[in-house]
Amino acid sequence: MADIIITRNDFLHEVIFELAETAQNLTFPMPRVIEYLKKEGFIISFTETYGNVTVLRRQGAKAIVTEMTICFEKLDSGEKEKFHQNFHSYIVSRAKIFFESALQNNNAAKINLIQNQFRTCVSNMYYSLHNSFASMVENYKSTIIENEDIKKSISSEDEETTLGHFTPNSLEIFLTTIDDICQSEREEFLVRPELGRGKKSYENPFAWLYVIFYNDFGGDDLQRIIIDMRSALENADLNNYGVDESQRRSSFENQLKENLNRIHEIIQTETNTSSPKYVIAILAGFLSYAYMLRQSGDYDSLFDVKMSQQDIINWTITTSNFMDLVMINLKEGSETEHTRVQKLDAASSTEILKGNVPDNFKPIMTITGIIISREFELFSAIKKLNQIQGYANINYSKKMSVINNDTSIVTISRVLFSTPLVCYITFSKQGLFR
Repeated sequence: MADIIITRNDFLHEVIFELAETAQNLTFPMPRVIEYLKKEGFIISFTETYGNVTVLRRQGAKAIVTEMTICFEKLDSGEKEKFHQNFHSYIVSRAKIFFESALQNNNAAKINLIQNQFRTCVSNMYYSLHNSFASMVENYKSTIIENEDIKKSISSEDEETTLGHFTPNSLEIFLTTIDDICQSEREEFLVRPELGRGKKSYENPFAWLYVIFYNDFGGDDLQRIIIDMRSALENADLNNYGVDESQRRSSFENQLKENLNRIHEIIQTETNTSSPKYVIAILAGFLSYAYMLRQSGDYDSLFDVKMSQQDIINWTITTSNFMDLVMINLKEGSETEHTRVQKLDAASSTEILKGNVPDNFKPIMTITGIIISREFELFSAIKKLNQIQGYANINYSKKMSVINNDTSIVTISRVLFSTPLVCYITFSKQGLFR
């Protein structure tokens, strides 16, 4: 990817950095570029800045930053290569790679969901969480970290070194020291031995929770996702886990259950919902439970008995919402993948969206998708649509759809004006639609 940034000049600018045509779906992260230029002595010219174009000046010389191009009226030859290397690292950094992988996992999990592939869904959901969290860790290590000992240790790491998984053992070590962590300096526990147990402490993923969210514990964005995660943890049914002592997995599951019980105690006793201990305990519980779901989905023959469809849907929605928080942390801006209503290019499973489709029904095209919101309420949505011209409570069989307290799937129709065509829409209680 060495040619991802093209360097050229023109009669107005000594140096122009622009993304090559091969750099599909990539942009310069403007907040990071601007922050770097400010450290190099540039000052934002607010009178010249507009929209997605930021103008900066240094000693009278102008620099212009957009998502595709960075132009310098004057730039010393010694700075040219340094700037190029920094801008290149912003685009192809390990943080970016992990984040792109997380987006792919997240989208795959939602496609698995509508296709009734729950085992694959929880696996992709977990890797979406792990990769997105790893992207925040990599971003912190490359742009924020202050501890010189960690910098030296990280610089000597193998390029393939990745973050550890959210295992019950790592969680237990973390919970044992959580009080000390919350009273420490921001990066202190990354170099102390307590979280390592034979390894480097910063390889324990839970060690980074306090570090990454250090300035955000009371922030609205984090608090919203914490409410969702707490609800998911409180509603998680652990009764079917760790009950078969003949299974090697039982000790693993029992260890997690004990850890989650400790987290429940923290949730109940911590009155300040923006305290570091409260926030990182819930984050840790959610991440570790997601790891157990992935393990269960991959290896447990009783997975379909232990996990309800509704729980899987709720965990997938919360994971998607967590991705929004990651984007804010990485200053990635908004993504179309994270709109609240998302179309998915995949055939949906009739096991989830049963619409009583007649055998002779021949649709011209089918679109499937998901509404990423815990606030979605099926009956309210159907009622509002029914009040809009063109919509009717008529299903594929030209009959009125029966709606009562036991209804989980509803099919309605919409006339496509000025055409002989009719669109049928099937909604589920969980926000899936086809």
